[in-house]
Amino acid sequence: MRSFCLVLLIGVMVLVDIDTTMAGSIWKRDTLTIFEESVLEQIRKHDADGNGELNRDEYWSSVPKEQRHVMTREKVDRIVQSLDTDKTGGLSLRELKAFADMSTAEQDALINA
Repeated sequence: MRSFCLVLLIGVMVLVDIDTTMAGSIWKRDTLTIFEESVLEQIRKHDADGNGELNRDEYWSSVPKEQRHVMTREKVDRIVQSLDTDKTGGLSLRELKAFADMSTAEQDALINA
């Protein structure tokens, strides 16, 4: 479910299930680097006002059209409001990474609240 949430979040599936071995830790570090690059690319693509963050409308534009029956506008509004910890009205790379670092249960609870 974590990958599905990220698909809805940024339009790119980048995380995989990772075990707790040393090799898994190295893979996780590399994967998060790929994740960060993918998020920055999506922010640049959808950041209409150029402030380096995704507001509700920009976030909505990043949701693939074929996923909009699952990820509704109301869910987008709730997610942005919940993740916007610095209260700027948009989601930064740091805030999107915090979402990715949540457990699957935390992500589900946030999306489906």
